[in-house]
Amino acid sequence: MLTDFMKNRLKNPLLLIALLALCTSTGTTYFKKAVHQQETVQKFNVVNSAHSQSDKTGKLLFFLNPNGRPCQIQASILNNNKKEIEKHFEIKYLKTTDSSSRFMFYKYGIRTLPSIILLNADGKVYKRFPPGIQSKSQLIDALKK
Repeated sequence: MLTDFMKNRLKNPLLLIALLALCTSTGTTYFKKAVHQQETVQKFNVVNSAHSQSDKTGKLLFFLNPNGRPCQIQASILNNNKKEIEKHFEIKYLKTTDSSSRFMFYKYGIRTLPSIILLNADGKVYKRFPPGIQSKSQLIDALKK
């Protein structure tokens, strides 16, 4: 049921073509974005389900920019203590340069880097560290609690 106004406007073929092109391109763009986001979530779930088969009690999510100096320092601290950390938590690196990680940045509201979040075995946030470099003692104390 088109109104008289719309019927008169749609008689112009150029206007009709422009309207259809706009609707088609806009809908396609949103559809592609939705499909891409769904694929990203599915990839993340597949990766996480494979990792959740391990006997770890939780996950350490490390959000980083691989090119940033503070993130490199934090990565070094994590790597130097990897064995001790992995007794309690599985380390998951989420990089700004990896498009499949972006969903996690949005999910946890990460705006500043480096950031670390600990998840318990159920996947719920156990501890959220303040953004910035966390020392070895800060990490180990939180992991043992």
